[in-house]
Amino acid sequence: MKLKSFDEDTSLMIQNIILPNVAPNIVNNNNNFNLGVFYCIIAAIGFGSMYIPILRYNKGNGALAQFGTGVGILIGSFIHALYNREFYINIYPMFGGVLWSIANFGSFFVIDIFGIGIGMLLWNVGNCITGWITGYYGLFGIKSRKPKHFFTNIIGVFLILISGIIFSFIKKNVRQHKYTDIISLQMYNRGTIFFNDNYENSTNVNNIFNKNEKYRKVLGMIVALICGFFYASTTTPIYYLLNNPNELVVEKEKFTSSSYILSLGLGIFITTSLLFFISVRLYGLKSDILGNKDIMLSSIISGLIWLNSMCFMLKAIDIVSQIITYPIMSICPGLIGILWSIFYFKEICGIKNYLAISIAILIAVCGIFLLVISKI
Repeated sequence: MKLKSFDEDTSLMIQNIILPNVAPNIVNNNNNFNLGVFYCIIAAIGFGSMYIPILRYNKGNGALAQFGTGVGILIGSFIHALYNREFYINIYPMFGGVLWSIANFGSFFVIDIFGIGIGMLLWNVGNCITGWITGYYGLFGIKSRKPKHFFTNIIGVFLILISGIIFSFIKKNVRQHKYTDIISLQMYNRGTIFFNDNYENSTNVNNIFNKNEKYRKVLGMIVALICGFFYASTTTPIYYLLNNPNELVVEKEKFTSSSYILSLGLGIFITTSLLFFISVRLYGLKSDILGNKDIMLSSIISGLIWLNSMCFMLKAIDIVSQIITYPIMSICPGLIGILWSIFYFKEICGIKNYLAISIAILIAVCGIFLLVISKI
């Protein structure tokens, strides 16, 4: 019996015939979906924890820490290339590495103002908005993927914006540093003696500090959104190549997203090295500018953590697509960072802050949920 001889009103019979053959595929699809979600969770834990080795030391202006991170990423990308025998280098993913390096350098400023947890949640808001705009309008050569339910999608974006505004009002305590830096302690002690000499001077200085703090928060939020834009654009060149294989990739060769890890690592290393040498040229090798020199090894570890997380994220995208992966990666790393802020660095405390964080996270989760269902 040939299936193509059936009429349309016999479709039920066709389904009954082919159902036994589809069942194994359904099981495999479920296993792949679970594996993809597992990769997302591992990547989120890594992204949310990558700054912890760095923040244990005085990082100064972040140039040395950034350079160490670039070294770690380069080492990890070479190991990945050797293991998978993928040595293809393309300039477009390298440009994505440049964007990531700029964002990572700016993220240190955001962390100084808001702390690791709130800082990550803020630039993830920018990350999510950028991803939405890129996907909706098909920017940068990426295929446009408009949602099936427009108003649900817009409400989701609006909720994410509201959560970002709430995050910016959460007060950060002075971090109880897990490191001992002689220069920083001496400067702190001198400042304490100066402010205690005269109460009136102390009051005036505090007023000026409060005003400056407001401006710093506004500036920090702007920088966080810019960082989110660059972070979201890091993988855009990779998916541009995958969407346009006939234009930019060597013919008759099949590439996956992980094929461009080496190019991404090279772009990051070159940019972080350039930023480091510019800092040395301007400020020299002063420890109060570059930070504690012991930070180098910790930064390399952070780079390795980031690269492994990126590999897991790209694998997850290949398995379950960006519709599932992107929302998870927009909120989960920030949640991991919040846990570090509360329980390790003690940057956030107080019932009001906890309540504000809970409300903002709930709003963000609702927004991301609406974004997901708007595409289904």
